[in-house]
Amino acid sequence: MVFFTEHSGTKFTREPPPTVFGNLGSDVTLHWKFEFGNNQDWDDFEEIFWGETDNNDRIRNKFITVSKDKKKTYNSKIPSSLQSRLGVTGNISRQGSNLMFVLRNMTRSDALITFGCTAIVYGDDFRSGPIKLAIQGKDPSSAYCTKGLV
Repeated sequence: MVFFTEHSGTKFTREPPPTVFGNLGSDVTLHWKFEFGNNQDWDDFEEIFWGETDNNDRIRNKFITVSKDKKKTYNSKIPSSLQSRLGVTGNISRQGSNLMFVLRNMTRSDALITFGCTAIVYGDDFRSGPIKLAIQGKDPSSAYCTKGLV
C-alpha cells in the first residue's frame, strides 16, 4: 500500500500571469502569495525562492531565497549586473507568504529568461511558473540625434 503526503490547502493563491508586460528600463514586480493549509505545513515550511526556470517550472538558477525566519539571501553566483537589479518585499507568517519580487531596469535580455517561484514544505516543492517578460519600448541606446534637432 502506498501513502501520499497531502498538504491540504497549502498552495499558491496568487501568481503572476504567464506573460508580464513591462517597459524597457523600468521595473517589473512579480507578486506571489503562498498559503499554508494547516499549522503542520507552517511548522514544516523551509523557504521560498525566486529565479530563472528551465522553461518549465523548475528553477535552475536561484536569484533570491527567503527563509522561514524571514532572512533574505541573494545568490552570489549570479552576475553582479543582475544581482544589483533584484529585490524582494513582503512578509512571511503562519498564514503564508506575500512576496513581491522586483527586477529593476529591465533589459532586452530579460525577455530571454523565464521566471518562477518555489516554496519548500518538508522537502516537497510547490512550484509556480514559468513567467515570461514582454518588454515594450525602444532601447535608449538606439536613439540618435539628427543635426539641428534636439
